Amino acid sequence: MRRCLECHAGAEPAGRLNLTSEQGLHAGGDSGPAFDPVHPDQSLLGRRVDAGEMPPRRQGHPQPLPRAEVDTLRAWLAHGAPWSPGRTLDAFENTTDRRAGRDWWSLQPVQDPTPPNTPARTPIPPHPIDAFIRRELTREGWQPAPPADRRTLIRRVSVDLIGLPPSFAEIEAFVQDRSPRAYETLVDRLLDSPHFGERWARHWLDVARYAETCGYERDQPKPHVWKYRDWVVRAFNSDLPYDRFIVEQLAGDELPDRTESTVAATTFLRLGTWNDEPNDPEEYKYERLEDMVHATSTAFLGVTVKCARCHDHKFDPITQV
Repeated sequence: MRRCLECHAGAEPAGRLNLTSEQGLHAGGDSGPAFDPVHPDQSLLGRRVDAGEMPPRRQGHPQPLPRAEVDTLRAWLAHGAPWSPGRTLDAFENTTDRRAGRDWWSLQPVQDPTPPNTPARTPIPPHPIDAFIRRELTREGWQPAPPADRRTLIRRVSVDLIGLPPSFAEIEAFVQDRSPRAYETLVDRLLDSPHFGERWARHWLDVARYAETCGYERDQPKPHVWKYRDWVVRAFNSDLPYDRFIVEQLAGDELPDRTESTVAATTFLRLGTWNDEPNDPEEYKYERLEDMVHATSTAFLGVTVKCARCHDHKFDPITQV
């Protein structure tokens, strides 16, 4: 029923047919009862699905259900459309190909997954993460690329970790280093470089909608916003624990051990566009609050809340109420 609830749920269900409850199923809608208990195989719900009329066309294209789902629906109707007592269906219960549900990955507890088994006659991956990559390659029928030569390897890892190519001297030194830990030493050196934080902070700054000007037609500079940029760079370079990384940005000014640095971290909440001459200051206050909620949910929860300001979210498991 996860496809049906896209339309047949809520306060104003399509055709006044609410399929979230057993009562709604038997009450039917504008076209009459959806289920016929005397002749279940002739139920309107089944006939509309069989005819390809439901789900309705989307942008002019039909949306026929897979045969397996049609068979499941027909079997359910044939058995009298059994319904668990008191059960109310919810369009936000499960993730589908069109919307996230409350089982969305970012809403689940963090777990330590077991690496997949390595297929027979396949070399054992050197790291557990490689086992996951190897599984996907095998699923697609792909083979891993051959190992890179040392000159290629140092260029790849340098650009990846610090965003800069190695110097000629650094390349030659790595090529000549035959110690068994040459690669690990190289990676450690790059991770210790201040350029590491500069390189990877840029990704978070994009998530946090960082900008040094206010936007709108005047686009005036934001004084001292660079302090937040530098805080993010330091957080990466100092290996700041992720939970602390979150807390300082959301409540760094309220921490018992707050410092000038943790207060600067809360600039995250004020990074959006800024209009210093709004038409209605009171209304604009809520625009700013909405921006904070939206930025926080997209950055830390992997979902958007913004749309639920006006209606139930069409893609994420957020209702308006």
